[in-house]
Amino acid sequence: MQSFYDQVGWKADSTGQQFLDACLFEDLRGVTAPYRARADQRVKELVNAEGDLLLDVASGPIQYDSYLQFADGYRKRVCVDLSFRALKAARKRIGDQGWFVQADVTALPFEANAFDAVVSLHTIYHVPADEQGLAIRELHRTLKAGRSAVVVYNWPHNTLKRFISFPFRLLDAVKGMIVRIPGAWRVIRRVKAMGHHGEGEGDSYRSNLTSVPPLYFHSHPLTWFRREFDSLFPLEVRCWRSVDVPFLRTVRESERGAQVLNFIRSVEDRFPRLMGRIGAYPLLVIRKSDAD
Repeated sequence: MQSFYDQVGWKADSTGQQFLDACLFEDLRGVTAPYRARADQRVKELVNAEGDLLLDVASGPIQYDSYLQFADGYRKRVCVDLSFRALKAARKRIGDQGWFVQADVTALPFEANAFDAVVSLHTIYHVPADEQGLAIRELHRTLKAGRSAVVVYNWPHNTLKRFISFPFRLLDAVKGMIVRIPGAWRVIRRVKAMGHHGEGEGDSYRSNLTSVPPLYFHSHPLTWFRREFDSLFPLEVRCWRSVDVPFLRTVRESERGAQVLNFIRSVEDRFPRLMGRIGAYPLLVIRKSDAD
């Protein structure tokens, strides 16, 4: 993790306006902006509204403006990251509003019950699989009683994506049955082009990742979280974003594309627990009881 982000992730792109992490792993087009903003607002809504110290685990350089809102109502934002480059950029961005600590999430150098809120976005699934339990326990340990921590995670199996892609997989399965029908292949190509607009961009995106240092990734299923933590704290699952970046990259930069994302956003808002379970990126909410 440290090597990847120091060498690649937290370097600026050719314009100097974005970090390469965002260019590699996010869809930054205008059509997706409201959808992305709503996801980050959900994090803000689930942490306590105000307090003294907010812990931002693997804060990076606080690269998106929407990340700033997490610390609204807090005296200090404590940014923790393995990357010294990231912490320097975060300090440049928020200055005296933050404290900056180079540390490992599996061994946080803080006392128990030190923070009024904890946020950790896209961090835990980059921790070695057998150490992710340590990381979650560290977030819980450093959180004050009666307060909340919010983790953005990534499920290993995206049930929603499999459901959406089913018609196209079915189409692939029946190709051989209609190969002799005049004009059939032309129709198939047109239908697939409509359903997978931008697939070439996705292929390019994946091929670009082969030219940079590897980034470790392992995600556990919900059953693992239940088994590991049910005796320690109640885990609440909500939706951050139900669709992943490859899906976002297929959305056209158009009014119709905006309508599609608005519809998905409205479904997520109406059914946050369901979409958190079947979608791509859940919000895992850790509430520390007063008895802890």
